[in-house]
Amino acid sequence: MINRVFPRERARKRERERTRSSIYEKLDVYRIALEFVVTTVEIRDRLPRGNGELQDQFKRTSFSIVLNIAEGAGKLQQADKRRYFSIAQGSVMECGAIFDLFNSRTRGRTESQTPPCASSR
Repeated sequence: MINRVFPRERARKRERERTRSSIYEKLDVYRIALEFVVTTVEIRDRLPRGNGELQDQFKRTSFSIVLNIAEGAGKLQQADKRRYFSIAQGSVMECGAIFDLFNSRTRGRTESQTPPCASSR
């Protein structure tokens, strides 16, 4: 017997896939995470030289937040969703620690210079 997919079923399947793939765009947390990535770029641009490894990690971690939210939203099983959302939450905590490291590295600067992240927190 040949397994044929009827046009109506095919259309429903395409619609389910389309809906699931764009579900993350409707999440407030996803939009906020995207705004946060823009903020991290602005912060990284203001940092003095010599912070390359932290800047790199900051970029990867902020991107990780957005990507894990999107991936988790697309999962069907609640356990899978929780896993990806938990990873995103961990990346948020990591970004906070990176802010602290940026600020601790700039404390040695003179009082006339403002730390690059002081106004961001």
